[in-house]
Amino acid sequence: MWNFSRYLAEPLGLNIEEDDKEYRMIIHPPSDLKPEDIHVEVRNGMLSVSGQHSETAVSGGARRRSSHRFRRSTILPDDVAEGQIKAQFQSDKANLVITLPKEERHVTKRLRIQVSCL
Repeated sequence: MWNFSRYLAEPLGLNIEEDDKEYRMIIHPPSDLKPEDIHVEVRNGMLSVSGQHSETAVSGGARRRSSHRFRRSTILPDDVAEGQIKAQFQSDKANLVITLPKEERHVTKRLRIQVSCL
């Protein structure tokens, strides 16, 4: 099993699931983030998830600005098919689900070759 928690830690809520075909990361970003505020990128075997949301509110002539930002990165296991990674935002649960399919492992055959004299 791949230990995502070693790379992705609090305060970003995170659940990891794994089966024979894929890994699933269920990320719980700050509640005010929308899908357009979240970015998922794979580069050189590294998965990065980031998000940022800024908001300005005016109340009684005073402006208040709030901003939420996060960024987490992790090294992908060797068996992840990087070109097939998908991310889906579940707006009803405010979760980001990243599906990381596993590549089929190639079985290495070991052949014993008979050496003869000429």
